[in-house]
Amino acid sequence: MLTRRKFLLMFGAVLAAGGTGCSGDSGTVTLRFAAGEAAGTYIQFAQLLAAATAGSTLRIDPLVTDGSRSNIRLLLAGDAELALSHADAIGEDAAAGTLVAIGRVYENYIQLAVRDDSDFSVLEDLRGARIVLGAPGSGVAAVTSVRLLDAAGMTDGVAALTMPLSESIAALQQQQIDAVIWGSGFPTPALHTAGVRYLSLGPVIPELQRSHPGLYDHVRLPGTRVDTVGVANLLLTRSDLSDALAGQLARVLVDKARELIPEHALGTQFLDIRALIGTRPVPMHPGAADAYQRLHG
Repeated sequence: MLTRRKFLLMFGAVLAAGGTGCSGDSGTVTLRFAAGEAAGTYIQFAQLLAAATAGSTLRIDPLVTDGSRSNIRLLLAGDAELALSHADAIGEDAAAGTLVAIGRVYENYIQLAVRDDSDFSVLEDLRGARIVLGAPGSGVAAVTSVRLLDAAGMTDGVAALTMPLSESIAALQQQQIDAVIWGSGFPTPALHTAGVRYLSLGPVIPELQRSHPGLYDHVRLPGTRVDTVGVANLLLTRSDLSDALAGQLARVLVDKARELIPEHALGTQFLDIRALIGTRPVPMHPGAADAYQRLHG
């Protein structure tokens, strides 16, 4: 029988969690996490976050998606409570005031991959070529790749396609396409083991930074001499997520940072307080900001 005392305890747990997320009978809150493609790094991050919170009052439910723009749509529609997005893919959604960030979690490396046996050596060699710009719902396809081609003066100079990474790799190996642009952690095993080379994007970075200040870094693919574009990956939520849940997530990012990095990832991780708070162009959730301030002392 549900006594008055038990009812009040359960009701209090739901209030503490806030209105966003699904609360179970035990007081556990489930947050659906729109992450990324099955072959990518960010679904792995979501799965690691789920493992890091296992046994607590917070349950993370990772969702496979086709990228940043789809993630944001799911978040704004109320079909997810958390989402990963490249900072450049947020655009006008940041100005609407609904989106806030829990933290800046990863450096995203833009990878221009061609077959290892191809004759391409620089981006400009791909004029007239068949290039996959990314998955249909990804920020890379919708924003980053378009900006890259524009910076190189090649907006109308390629046969641009969109398809998921697994299909892109198969098409590249079968010589149905000439190149793939992919944005994720580095290396992405499915791509890295597919007999590819990575072309430098160094020559277009100055124009990209001039046209879109504050969004793009000049980095190298870790463990290589290939210059490329880096863009921050943000862990987003809506402003109606409770301060308590946002603070709990922030503390997990800091306290369990080592557990949240995929084994193969060589690149820069932002899982420390100084980097986590750099969430431009999205404001930080007040609950997360308070947690970082308390952790920093």
